[in-house]
Amino acid sequence: MNLSQANGKVPIEVGGDSPWLLIEWPSREAFDALWSSRTPPANIEKYWAMLVLRKDGAKLSEVGGKFSVSRERVRAIEARFLRLMKAHYLGQTLGTATPERSHAQAKNR
Repeated sequence: MNLSQANGKVPIEVGGDSPWLLIEWPSREAFDALWSSRTPPANIEKYWAMLVLRKDGAKLSEVGGKFSVSRERVRAIEARFLRLMKAHYLGQTLGTATPERSHAQAKNR
């Protein structure tokens, strides 16, 4: 599942009987916090705009054309966002301190 299929929510892959959990779209402040240690500030604004377009149903090629990047680059940014959101969500629900720690735990499984 991707952002354009999730009706304005963020799909988190959790497996089991219900393989997807749809969580609320993050606030801009939460989004900035997720990306701040991983991305130059100038790109955070661009990524936010790209992902909002995807959330609103824009196709990869449409978003890529608007920002002069390939649709594969848009897909990669979206995939990274979904991984960050999953790590953040797991960190909150499992009580781990940081998204990085949750992401590392998920990779080691």
